[in-house]
Amino acid sequence: MQEHKRIMELFDYITKYPKSKSNRKKVIELRGKISEHLVAENEILYPALCNSKHKEFQELGKSFYRLMIKLEKDVQKCLNKAIKNDGILTGKLLDQVKDFSFKIKNRLVIEDYTLIPAFEEFHQNTDD
Repeated sequence: MQEHKRIMELFDYITKYPKSKSNRKKVIELRGKISEHLVAENEILYPALCNSKHKEFQELGKSFYRLMIKLEKDVQKCLNKAIKNDGILTGKLLDQVKDFSFKIKNRLVIEDYTLIPAFEEFHQNTDD
């Protein structure tokens, strides 16, 4: 997915160049991309899976939703700190951003290989 690729690129840039003057813009863009991505998932993807007649789809949707709510809240809090710091990442803030970068990237890969295929299978299933 293009969204996933852009989110990963932004995380890569801000963690590779933590003191770049262009980081503030990139962090703002990243925060927006993550928010947009989650709104789409929360409005379309998770409800469809959670409301499925098939237990495995329900469980998949619920577990992904629960995990992402907490992660998103923590990531947004961290990115807001980075924006207040003009996008300059040092010390503990840089460590937090790197940690969230790792978690989000892993999450996006899992979405690409587990959640999205399940959603596509769900839509192909005429019983639902």
